[in-house]
Amino acid sequence: MKVEVVKGIYGHVALYFCEDDDSGLRVAGQKPWGGGQTIHSFDVDLSDKRTRELLIKLLKESES
Repeated sequence: MKVEVVKGIYGHVALYFCEDDDSGLRVAGQKPWGGGQTIHSFDVDLSDKRTRELLIKLLKESES
């Protein structure tokens, strides 16, 4: 999975979780109306147990 920081044309930034090159889920920040540019991209290793445990913990906390 990739995590991308996208900067919109008005200077706002957003954080996306991306499963592939064609789709992503914006999880923070404003939608980059008028297009956006990826300014940082990170690969997340979901096979790592600690990474999965942290994501599960964060999801559970956000549901409560």
